[in-house]
Amino acid sequence: MIDQPKHGPCLFLFDGYAEGIEEPALSSFTGLLLASISSADPEGTVTAELRGGLPHLSDFAARITAVSRDVNNSSHTQSHDMNLYRLLIWDMAVSLSVGDIAPDYRTIMKVLGARREECLALSDLDPGIRALCDLKLRQTPGYLGCCPIDLGNPIQRRAFFDGLMHLALIEAGTVVQERTVEGDEDWALNGAAQFKPNGLTWVDHQFGMIPKRFRLPKVPVSERGMVSLDRFNRKSTVSVEGRVFETLRNATWTDTKGDAFSFSAAEPGRDILEAVLPDGKFTHYLFNRDHKDGGPKAKFLMDELGFEAEDWRYLAAQFYDALLISQPRDVELRRWERGYGARFNVYVEVTSRKGKSGVLRTGWMLAPGEIPSLSTAVPDRSEHAIKPPIPAVLRPEKTGNGWWEKLFVLADECGRNAHDAVLPTPMVLEEFEVIEEGECGSAYIVVKDARKGFARWLINTGRGERFYRGGAAIYSSSLSQSVERAEAYALSFARVLALNGVPSEVETYYS
Repeated sequence: MIDQPKHGPCLFLFDGYAEGIEEPALSSFTGLLLASISSADPEGTVTAELRGGLPHLSDFAARITAVSRDVNNSSHTQSHDMNLYRLLIWDMAVSLSVGDIAPDYRTIMKVLGARREECLALSDLDPGIRALCDLKLRQTPGYLGCCPIDLGNPIQRRAFFDGLMHLALIEAGTVVQERTVEGDEDWALNGAAQFKPNGLTWVDHQFGMIPKRFRLPKVPVSERGMVSLDRFNRKSTVSVEGRVFETLRNATWTDTKGDAFSFSAAEPGRDILEAVLPDGKFTHYLFNRDHKDGGPKAKFLMDELGFEAEDWRYLAAQFYDALLISQPRDVELRRWERGYGARFNVYVEVTSRKGKSGVLRTGWMLAPGEIPSLSTAVPDRSEHAIKPPIPAVLRPEKTGNGWWEKLFVLADECGRNAHDAVLPTPMVLEEFEVIEEGECGSAYIVVKDARKGFARWLINTGRGERFYRGGAAIYSSSLSQSVERAEAYALSFARVLALNGVPSEVETYYS
């Protein structure tokens, strides 16, 4: 068992682009920090691991957008979710700005946002020594302040301690560095030889094994750590396509005999749904007793589970919702004339309106440049199926004012839930407080052709407004000025319409 550090870890934060700092900046700051510890701790009481480098917060926001393999190697391309990245910068800045000698959160945000930061962290440091080090470092350019590291905040801990480079150990007034694997004493830290009272000593390479007395223990998530995790989880999303890419990337590490290929993400489109659910796959296949291949599946769905053929959208929505929340299984690389794609399965525990449940293995095709498309569904006995939520699909009945009213209420309810669940990316304005609701704006849903159907009902009842393209527009609820919340409302509303057979589009504008 690893003991708790006596005093706790801390981060010394610097601006690596400050004027008057010799390059490389991290080396200069390391020398300054070691000199300040020597001065503040002449008896050599500090026992700590020293780490340094960049926090790489962008790694938390990385998303795989392409995978490839040739004869000799495999690779992947990644992009970054910039809204998530900006939110992490704000959250980490606020969480680090604790204590009398820590920088204020705006200073931390500015240096992190500009990628100017240099970090030096110690696994344990007495508060008195910490304060004396801070006092001495205040006299040098580039130093911003000293922040306590919350071991119970997994994001903060990984970014500002665990993810930094091991530089040295400090014990009994000595800086302890490792020789290389070959036994060479290279890259002595700046200021290590002058460290007081006992200077620098070298030990054999430890292959990443840190002595137990220097290690930081695993601790339960703190209250502030829960805030950071909640923000990260609410903001972090990975598309179906992204999960397929992750699976293929992992497979390329172990599959050395596979074909050479290159598979890239589709260009962002205006699709409301993230997958294609062909009507005929349900009406002419899965619910057709007379189909030579689909007949047995129709009997399973209708006779055993109690689904009704007219209510096929209730099943389709469960397939779709399971696709969004599941990890693709049985992923296979497939080749089309225009390039490579993939085939994969999702195992779904579906439930009819009568409450009867059963498992189906749904097969999906991810063709080059396209979104996933349902190809088949087969009864299965898997014990690891995904159980989707109750779908937002109305019972089929003759469309009219009553049905349109129900559809609007259902879509509005889902839209409001999505609106409230969104965590906007904070907006930073110079000389103003951070606006946590983010950029201002709104969004609207456009249903085409106001001469008929749902669009006409919207106009007649005042639930929508005439749109300049001849359709009807439903504007997002004015519960907030956040454009992200408004867009979430509109997209959720439009998804409910799509799952109920009403096509629409979403437009967003800033104000």
